[in-house]
Amino acid sequence: MIAPQELRLGNLTKDSRGKILTVLELLESYARVYTIRKEWWSSTSYDDLEPIELNEDWLFKLGYECNKNEYSISGHDRFNVFQSVKGPYIFCDDKIAIKYVKYVHELQNIFFALTGEELTIKETK
Repeated sequence: MIAPQELRLGNLTKDSRGKILTVLELLESYARVYTIRKEWWSSTSYDDLEPIELNEDWLFKLGYECNKNEYSISGHDRFNVFQSVKGPYIFCDDKIAIKYVKYVHELQNIFFALTGEELTIKETK
């Protein structure tokens, strides 16, 4: 379960079957979500939404590139992500640790708060 106050429109999450969903609308007791390919949308209880664990594959899907142990997005080299020895990733501002990030929606939220831009899944060929 993800607490509703952790979510914003456009956040990526998944359902109990593992289907990746994008938050379309946040309501009092449920969220409207659609699949990432916008095949369908539905209303889903917050209890049925699960966070997506952040890993290297997700960083690449979100547009990050890797240089040694540092992940960055072109044009936003100031906001980098490093793998922590403790497990979760560390979001940094010019090498100063800002926050441990364990889930995709957390990375989306902090990136937006600092840059005003959304992190979304990049289309692959």
